Amino acid sequence: SDSLLPRSIENIRFWCIINDFHKNVDLLRAPTRDSNREEDEKDITAFVEDIYNTYVKAGTDMQINISSAQLKSIEADMAKPGRVERSLFDKAQKEVYNIMSRDSYRRFLIAKTQEDRQIEQKEKGKGQKSSTVRPSS
Repeated sequence: SDSLLPRSIENIRFWCIINDFHKNVDLLRAPTRDSNREEDEKDITAFVEDIYNTYVKAGTDMQINISSAQLKSIEADMAKPGRVERSLFDKAQKEVYNIMSRDSYRRFLIAKTQEDRQIEQKEKGKGQKSSTVRPSS
């Protein structure tokens, strides 16, 4: 049952990292922030490239399963000159969330049911063994 879990970890990590990305963009672009805006935008761009190279780019170890249209959209938006949009990964995040809610949760339930059955069988096995024990005379 452990083999069911690793196939979904990239989805969970991607979903979480996009939430972190949103928080960082909001913080770095806050109107009350007194900093070097050019450096902040470089930091945001570096974060985007890291997310892309880790989760989106084809062939990576942690590649998420998104539609080819979504992949092309992200790549096209990344290629545009200028400021990176905060919403760059939002549609991909939604796709991943939908996959997790359908597929990962279903696999979790299957794994849980299998685990419950194994526990039940072990308990039955213990009960049978204890019933065959004879008192000493």
